[in-house]
Amino acid sequence: MGIALNFNELNIERYTKPLVKDTEYIGILSGIINFMQWNVRRRLNRHLGKLIQGLENTDTESFTKATPEQLENLLIDVNNAIQQITKLDEDFSKVDYLKKSKVHEKIEKILAAFYKIESILHKTKYKNIPIEKTSPKIIEGITKMNRRNMSKLISF
Repeated sequence: MGIALNFNELNIERYTKPLVKDTEYIGILSGIINFMQWNVRRRLNRHLGKLIQGLENTDTESFTKATPEQLENLLIDVNNAIQQITKLDEDFSKVDYLKKSKVHEKIEKILAAFYKIESILHKTKYKNIPIEKTSPKIIEGITKMNRRNMSKLISF
């Protein structure tokens, strides 16, 4: 239920004192929260900057010396990193964290660097693999199947 106040017993100070006491720390708490956000943002920017620098200085020539298994493992790692960075970007977007700092720009640079490394890894991995031509029988079978399907579609 609620508190029933009698006009003769009305003591406003008694009822408002807990409210005032509980809210007097809001200024201190908001200052602490702002400082913590600034500190996290500063550390995040520093880590993202180091990652960008590391990715941009990656020696892609060393990929040519790697075995196909090593290249496959690197591709898996790069794809996982791309997914994690993309999820991080989405999570920051949900809480409007990106409006307050250059985090989004740095994440875009990181993703661009990862995609560049991924394309180089793909080229290197598949460069020496021989290309197998499709046998004429398979091509002829697919052509016949397509003709049959097209004639069915046209007849409706």
